[in-house]
Amino acid sequence: MKCGHMFCDQCIMKWIKEPVLYQTPMCPSCRRDIRIEDLRPARDAVIHYINHLMVKCDFAEIGCIVEIRLEDLWRHRSQCPLNPLRPIRCNRGCGLRLPSSEMLKHRCDLDMCQDAIEWNDIFVYARSEMRRKQNQSKSFHNHQPSSNKMIESFKKMVNFFTQWLADPRLAQIENLQQQQHQQHQNQNQNQNQAIVS
Repeated sequence: MKCGHMFCDQCIMKWIKEPVLYQTPMCPSCRRDIRIEDLRPARDAVIHYINHLMVKCDFAEIGCIVEIRLEDLWRHRSQCPLNPLRPIRCNRGCGLRLPSSEMLKHRCDLDMCQDAIEWNDIFVYARSEMRRKQNQSKSFHNHQPSSNKMIESFKKMVNFFTQWLADPRLAQIENLQQQQHQQHQNQNQNQNQAIVS
């Protein structure tokens, strides 16, 4: 209809042919006069209506939150960052464009160069550590005779102190010192009692 309202074909034909309240047929919604000649298929209107429906992105299940008109869905689908078939550029430097689903398997020449650099660094570090350990070993062998002399000196000192501590005269001296200390304490107690009395 010219007014833009849409109705089922059978219903509107019945409405026009058998006007209930009015002599001239009118649109059931806006009450404008209508004629059978003004009726046309609503295909274009339906298509327009459907195209303007809001729909979720095809990749909503994997995280896309975009809601878009149906007529724009195809454009969004090709540009959606979560589309696994959307080509993306390798950010490692080679610039190759691959679908994101294949990017994880991608090994560009620059990766191999980076691996070679890393392995070279590891090799250089291992070689310098080996040289450092060799120098330490040489230094140890050079100082070993003097170290052996020091060890022998310490052993002699330990033996001397062990024998000295085991000497019975040392125990007698210690007992004598304890007795003197006890006598001194007893004298102090006696003096304190004499002052109090």
